[in-house]
Amino acid sequence: LTRNGLAEAARAALRGETTEAGPPLGRLVVGSWDELRRMTVALRSRWPRLAPSIAAAIAPYLPAGRSIPPITVRFHLGGQWDGRTFGEVYVNLSFFQARGPDSLEGLDALLVHEVFHQAQADLLPGVEDYSSPQSCLFYAFLRIEQEGIARHLEYRYLREHAPDTSLDRTNFEKYRDGLRHAAENAGMLGQLLEAASHHDLRRARLLIDEGFTAGGPLYAVGHSMALRIDRRLGAGALRGTVATGPIAFFRTYAAAVRAGGEPTILPAGTMRAVEEVARGYGRHSIEATHLRRRGLRLIEEGRLEKAVAALRRACRLDPSDAVSAYNLACARALQGRSRAALHWLERSVGRGFDDARLLRTDPDLDTVRDDDGFRRLLLRMIRPAGGATRSPPPGDGSEEIGP
Repeated sequence: LTRNGLAEAARAALRGETTEAGPPLGRLVVGSWDELRRMTVALRSRWPRLAPSIAAAIAPYLPAGRSIPPITVRFHLGGQWDGRTFGEVYVNLSFFQARGPDSLEGLDALLVHEVFHQAQADLLPGVEDYSSPQSCLFYAFLRIEQEGIARHLEYRYLREHAPDTSLDRTNFEKYRDGLRHAAENAGMLGQLLEAASHHDLRRARLLIDEGFTAGGPLYAVGHSMALRIDRRLGAGALRGTVATGPIAFFRTYAAAVRAGGEPTILPAGTMRAVEEVARGYGRHSIEATHLRRRGLRLIEEGRLEKAVAALRRACRLDPSDAVSAYNLACARALQGRSRAALHWLERSVGRGFDDARLLRTDPDLDTVRDDDGFRRLLLRMIRPAGGATRSPPPGDGSEEIGP
């Protein structure tokens, strides 16, 4: 989401056209312009008291000594979305204009949600990475935490400030329904865990997209978890997860469930997956993603020794990273290190790499293509014994064999 993108969307909307981003960005639906003007005037007049009210709603959930960073709020018309970038929040005013001035209390609550996101992003940078099972899961866990706490604070604000308007009754019902069916919604998380366990990264990405589109089911999962933590362990416990990340959020939720003697909404195996990610990619998530990308770029630049160093560390940080293991095999093959290349090819297959066509045609592997070990590996990929799911070989892949 950028200013230029919004400007082009506005021009397309006024022309009655769409943009490359799709129809939602090219639609402009505005009712009474006079009413819209009255709402913008009302927004300006409300801001002096609204800003401290939003800050007061968020402050108890930020670490001690941390304040809300400077944020610009921009209102736009048309489309089917709200959004944010670094330092800016975008709110679709036509949603509220369609419901009239009474809906502005709901807009206040939405700003609580979005401003909290900005404050947490300032504390805990994240990265969207679908390159390995663990990076997929970590990103999903992170989004569950982020959206869950943000919705929890939005819901609290609605309850305290605007219980009677029609818009807020709609939101209340939506959020209450999500809480009532949180365990059912968490079924999508179970599907995601299964996809990751089978190295099906495409399906994992589709599930994450579906789970977080337009307030999807994974929002409700995070909301239920945040609410349980706050009620059972207090605001301090929830605050403690804001800067430490999703692993702490899931662990704190598990502690809240134990403290209350209540059933968990999480599917079987969730906490086991959380702990596996905590021991791997979750330790240094941004570094692991950076090294994976840097290693590939160094290979393309012909800086093979540096690529090997980056990719070996990426493999240590993320034990599910088949991509880095494969690229490391390519770097070793380009160096003429055949035994090491075959070792890392074995590792990549053990971690879920299954693109036999690429293995057969990648010119980076030309130096090992005639090796008997390469032929056996390729045959095994084409005809896996018993169709069983591959599991990584013993060890963490941090040591090479061969010269």
